[in-house]
Amino acid sequence: KVQTRRNISSGINAEYGDNFFRLLFLFSLFHSPLVQYIYTLHPTLLCIPSIVSMDAETMKQLRKQAALKYKPDEIRLLLVAEAPPSADDRYFYFEDVPTQDALFRYVTKILFSLPPSRSREKIPHLKMLKDNGVFLIDVQETPIEGKAKLKPHIPSLVSRCLELNPQHIILIKATVHDAAYKALKEAGLPVLNVRVPFPGSGNQKKFEEEFEKAVNQAGFQT
Repeated sequence: KVQTRRNISSGINAEYGDNFFRLLFLFSLFHSPLVQYIYTLHPTLLCIPSIVSMDAETMKQLRKQAALKYKPDEIRLLLVAEAPPSADDRYFYFEDVPTQDALFRYVTKILFSLPPSRSREKIPHLKMLKDNGVFLIDVQETPIEGKAKLKPHIPSLVSRCLELNPQHIILIKATVHDAAYKALKEAGLPVLNVRVPFPGSGNQKKFEEEFEKAVNQAGFQT
């Protein structure tokens, strides 16, 4: 098998080398929601050299572009979460996330009293978030590996929040509140002192209660 692989690979441009079989696998996944979504954002990323090197920085840029599509001109409510999911096909602003999209689903449930179903029905609700001035960012802009260490990312978070100039900020997850609240407050930013848990691991009801409390404190109405 090794010899066969080498014989086949030898006919491929040296730039691809042993990635040939990986390429075949990746292209076989073209029907997947992530690959289709990447194509809508950046068709050039699906050229052979690019798809081989789909690294963390590339995924960071894809998430950034997905979020910018739904960034309001004026941000009334800025949600600050911990970090993007570790799975590349899941993200708050990706339009087709068939599983494990709890944060998006519970945020829209509280704000609009209309919990969306999964997958492609996200799009109208993403538009509703944008139209109502709601935007989400993460403290750490890449997925967390191992134990979360958010403190090094706080100066960047403060700068981004100042630039976005929101009317109110809600922090989501205890680790985010512990790491970011004091710095945001000292920077003069309108951060709400409500400890909102992430809506997972049995905390869904608590999330609904605390997130709704924060929304009411902000005087936010859709």
